[in-house]
Amino acid sequence: MAKKESKTSKEEIKLKAFKLMASQGGKNISMRQIADACGVSKPVLYYYFKDKDDLLFQMIKERMEEINTILKDGIKKDLSFAALLRTLLFSHYIVKTDFRETSSFLLNLSVYVKGNSGLEQKLIKMRKQANKIIYEILNLQCQKGRLNKKNIDTGYYLVLAVMSLLTMCGVDKSIKINKEIINDMTCAILKGVSYKGEVK
Repeated sequence: MAKKESKTSKEEIKLKAFKLMASQGGKNISMRQIADACGVSKPVLYYYFKDKDDLLFQMIKERMEEINTILKDGIKKDLSFAALLRTLLFSHYIVKTDFRETSSFLLNLSVYVKGNSGLEQKLIKMRKQANKIIYEILNLQCQKGRLNKKNIDTGYYLVLAVMSLLTMCGVDKSIKINKEIINDMTCAILKGVSYKGEVK
């Protein structure tokens, strides 16, 4: 096993790799390029990560877990449906990365995983866990009488559609993603599911 030979931390390596992935795409970057960008040797990268797939997976897993934790905390605090939706839609900002850069990363990632069954299956499993939280939020609104049960699936697909739209818009420099747009998207989802509760 290679020894640590740099003060560059695991978090710094993931951040550099994230930026490279966002700007160049997963297929166009190598562990050598990542090492050079971090100012370390390849053995340092392999001390922390098995390979490039492992590096990418750990980056995504960390971000997903942070978002899921914030949402679960919101559920425990009984935040309004609108507040939980805004938290979900603003997840790019919550993980402290630029919205446009994150959108570019996600689009490049979707291209990279095609044909990579190992990484793809791991990401699908992770996505299923995230989807459970979305359903948990929607079911909670039903329990409180704020949402009709027949609209749960509609709400789920509306949330996914809006998140996909925000990701696509995020890479278009002519479109500015801000709080007003997020609020408008949140209201669109609430209207789409005929939400009966307070909108805060």
